[in-house]
Amino acid sequence: MTFFSSSGSISTSFSTWSELRLGNSSNQTQPYCYSGHTGSTVLQGVTFGGIPTVLVIDVACFALLLLLFSFIRKKFWDYGRVALVYDADSSYEAISPSNDEDLIRDKGFCSWISAPFSMSDEDIYERCGEDACHYLSFQRHIICFLVVGNLLAMLAILPVNLSGSLLDADPLSFGRTTIANLQNNDNLLWLHTVVGVVFLIIIVFLMRHHTSAIKYKNEDTVCAEPVLGNGFPQLNQFKTDNIICLYFSEAYPTCRVIDVYLCYDVSKLIWINRERRKAEKSLGYFNDLLDKTGEHALLNPKPCGQFCCCVTPGCEREDAIEYYTRMRDKLLEDYTENMEIVRNAPLGMAFITFSDKSMATFILKDFNAIKCQGWKCSTQPQPSSLSSQLSTLHWSVSYATYPENISWENMSLSGVKWWARFIGINYALFMVLFFLTTPSIIITTIDKFNVTKPIYYLN
Repeated sequence: MTFFSSSGSISTSFSTWSELRLGNSSNQTQPYCYSGHTGSTVLQGVTFGGIPTVLVIDVACFALLLLLFSFIRKKFWDYGRVALVYDADSSYEAISPSNDEDLIRDKGFCSWISAPFSMSDEDIYERCGEDACHYLSFQRHIICFLVVGNLLAMLAILPVNLSGSLLDADPLSFGRTTIANLQNNDNLLWLHTVVGVVFLIIIVFLMRHHTSAIKYKNEDTVCAEPVLGNGFPQLNQFKTDNIICLYFSEAYPTCRVIDVYLCYDVSKLIWINRERRKAEKSLGYFNDLLDKTGEHALLNPKPCGQFCCCVTPGCEREDAIEYYTRMRDKLLEDYTENMEIVRNAPLGMAFITFSDKSMATFILKDFNAIKCQGWKCSTQPQPSSLSSQLSTLHWSVSYATYPENISWENMSLSGVKWWARFIGINYALFMVLFFLTTPSIIITTIDKFNVTKPIYYLN
């Protein structure tokens, strides 16, 4: 009897405590402006609004994923790509032979974690390129902003919110740390506005400092391409860049063309060449390994062949040197055949480089200027004897991006394929970034499946 009576009192006390916390008590005299959503069971009753619980879960998941990634990197990262790693290290040593002590090696289980902090910008540039330096510089500025923001929030905003008396004095109440704890006529509310403006000034200053360190190249290249569907038929007929140079010399005598690069469908060529280089590097690696050890290495070239731990039918191993020699010869033959096919099928696009940036700007403005005659409006670049043959009225001219930032294998995409990929990628990004990163939607989804019911019963 005592057990049931105690349970009843505990249940009554918990109900009373819940009503007081949510502001639903009938005999309550103090108004409450802060209350949780009564229809949600996510982290209800958890200490300090569930923030410590979520933080511990996040840290535990992060540590688990870090260990899993370290294990995969240590055991399987170099399988099938040891030659690429070997080639990258050899190239780096050839550039900086005296800096062996600065070269980051994955000797330990998690030694790769310290690489971003111990490598200099010069090392990152030599191993990863200019874009990696710019991206890491941006991340450093963001980390600096987060540190400054956290200090301002902890030293200025948090004490002000705790000084309010609108909510209850429970030290484990999350609401006491928010702006809801301040009266609506409290002068300290201005501090939130001032700190918000300070945040804006800090982020503008940091981003200005970041962009000022980036050195931009001269935009002296113009990309000329026809509208979708026309395809430069005359360019396919002549198959030469001399006619384009002749057109610009007649139409724009003061502009001097340095180079003209015609564009081709090289997507398959790029793939074949990439695989051929992998095969050559792998062949060189295993030849060096044979010279050092005197033993022929064996491998299983089938998909997931690294998981075959015994010799069974279908999992036979073969000599690595013979395999990569055969693969290199076959890819070289495919590359030669496809090269002849690609040369006979230009895309109707061209990259044109002028001797001066002002020339490229002048031609860009002339091709993009809209002139109207009656009801008809169109571009009218400078005429030439080759204008009708090259269909210059259908050209679309714009500044070309840097060659290293161009995905050459995607140059042949146009029409329905290009629009389908564009819509699909952007739609997927919108769904992920908008819906799956919105806290209210995540909490509602978790509450719908009663994920946190065990936490509720523990309290």
